[in-house]
Amino acid sequence: MFLIGAPLGAIIRKGGLGVPVLISIIFFIIFYLLTYNGEKAAKEGQLEIPLGMIGGHAILLSIGVFFLVQAWNDNSLFDADFYISLIKKLRGKNAEETTERVISTLDDLKPEDLK
Repeated sequence: MFLIGAPLGAIIRKGGLGVPVLISIIFFIIFYLLTYNGEKAAKEGQLEIPLGMIGGHAILLSIGVFFLVQAWNDNSLFDADFYISLIKKLRGKNAEETTERVISTLDDLKPEDLK
């Protein structure tokens, strides 16, 4: 869990205490569900016992290493400003394309088409 929490603290710079706590709770719930389901599957014989007990840890380890690399490279994975600017850029392109299509359609109209 430290490999998830420490990089998240470095990646999430804004948001105060609320966003990191919310993300931590979500990851704890995911960890609990993976561990519980792995243990249940191991008891029922659907999985090998070591795989059932370590499966949740392995999945969260890979997520933790991913977050660690993202924090190391100082990427803006959870930076809200990055996603807001990306959405504005995408909306801007779509708005320009729509405007151009409407103008070209209006230019192609003839007076008899409007009757």
